[in-house]
Amino acid sequence: MLDSQTRTLAEKVFLPVGMAAAQLPHSLMVGFSAMRGSQYDGELMVVGRAVNSFWQERYPSEFASLEGAMDFAQAVIGDSNDTVNCPMGWLNQSWAGEVDYKARRSTYWRAIHAVMETLGLIGASDENWASKLVWTNLYKLSPQSGGNPSNYVCGLQLAGCIDLLQLELEHHRPAKVLFLTGMDWAEPFLKGLGFEYQADSSSSQVEAIGLGSLRNGHRLAYVVASHPQGKPGGHMQWAHDVLSGFAQL
Repeated sequence: MLDSQTRTLAEKVFLPVGMAAAQLPHSLMVGFSAMRGSQYDGELMVVGRAVNSFWQERYPSEFASLEGAMDFAQAVIGDSNDTVNCPMGWLNQSWAGEVDYKARRSTYWRAIHAVMETLGLIGASDENWASKLVWTNLYKLSPQSGGNPSNYVCGLQLAGCIDLLQLELEHHRPAKVLFLTGMDWAEPFLKGLGFEYQADSSSSQVEAIGLGSLRNGHRLAYVVASHPQGKPGGHMQWAHDVLSGFAQL
């Protein structure tokens, strides 16, 4: 499965963007693939929009050839599937204040922590909570300087990213998937995956809920929620609304 993910990442995501390098700013981009915690037990995958700067970086011109795209993909997949250290260990360290990036200050990570606690997947003082989830993003290429990829860059990688999300779901087989993306970002992916969904009118934070079936027969429940940043009631109310969304499925 990882070989399939590597090829898809190289050929359908990195290469199309690299071949458009002349139309893009000459600035570094970062690559990403799903990261599975060492204590993940099949319960929860969380999905963001795109990573906000990260480890593996290249200029688009460096992955404009299949060879360059494959080299980049192998480096990204290698980071995401560390067999020595927990791939999500960096977040545990950040949560504990052991590195410069302070995850406790991030509404995004506080909201995910609250959802996991509310679902009973972790305790409030669990030091290795991030090791119990799979984290991915819809789009696998984004600016190293931060922020989401442009509409143009999203369009170049969309088809490949839909294929990758399907491979990630089939590989990790989560029971629940939480999209912290808003429906405007998630909808092309849900349609590409063939997932049916319904609006959730009971909450302003949850925009859609549904059940999905994968090609390998695995079934999952998913919730599409707005990004938790700046939401009324804070991240705990947001987490409660997400839990209510899952409870309907």
